[in-house]
Amino acid sequence: MKVKIYGAMAKKKRSPMKRRAILKNIGILGVLGFAVYVVFFSQLFRLNEVNFHGNAVLAPDSLKAVTADLMGKNLFTVSLSRLKNTLVSTPMVKDVILKRKLFHELECYIFERKPVAYVSLERLVGVDEDGKVFPEVEDSGDLDLPIITGLNGRELESSTVSTRLKRALEVLSLFKQFQFSPELSVSEIHVENNDIVMILSDSGVVVRFGDGDFLKEMRKFKAIYSVLNKEDGLPPLIDLRFDGQVVIRERS
Repeated sequence: MKVKIYGAMAKKKRSPMKRRAILKNIGILGVLGFAVYVVFFSQLFRLNEVNFHGNAVLAPDSLKAVTADLMGKNLFTVSLSRLKNTLVSTPMVKDVILKRKLFHELECYIFERKPVAYVSLERLVGVDEDGKVFPEVEDSGDLDLPIITGLNGRELESSTVSTRLKRALEVLSLFKQFQFSPELSVSEIHVENNDIVMILSDSGVVVRFGDGDFLKEMRKFKAIYSVLNKEDGLPPLIDLRFDGQVVIRERS
């Protein structure tokens, strides 16, 4: 008599192919586990050096002090975003790029803020193109920068850039973009209520901008400059505040 067994009672022999697949998966898991241990827990990727680049003003010792507590930690578990935020919070730092370098190093590229002008308060403080104010650095060198006057300290204490400072920086930026002759430079930008008064170096020529379209007014100044500079030079006063005309004061 033949007996047949059905369902759960039936036992099937595991094929050699399946056994090899199981062993292969176990081997892969073992390799992955070992790799995780080597990368994150062994001493192979222990951070022992941070290399700084681009810091012309910031002292290397001050930067190393920021990263001192990272030494000895795992290169891949160190939070680059946290380190970047810490460095960018420094007034002189505009941006930071961080790169891991096998096996024990971190490359830190510093982009420092560069002053485009000084703001005259009780003392001179630097301001960059974004309106970020930072203390004047003693080793700033012989920077021949224009001075912004007419602002008060309260306007610079806010976390946002004051409207009047933005206006002064906009005029200064436009002056550079229009590429006047090399001998023409800005000595001072005075903020007078909503008007901007630009004083040119050497000649002392006063150029008055209104509270309207600075781009339009700078175009007018460029046009009148090209004409006057070919004749008798610039007059003591050039007033650009009026639509469709330029008012000048002739030399006496």
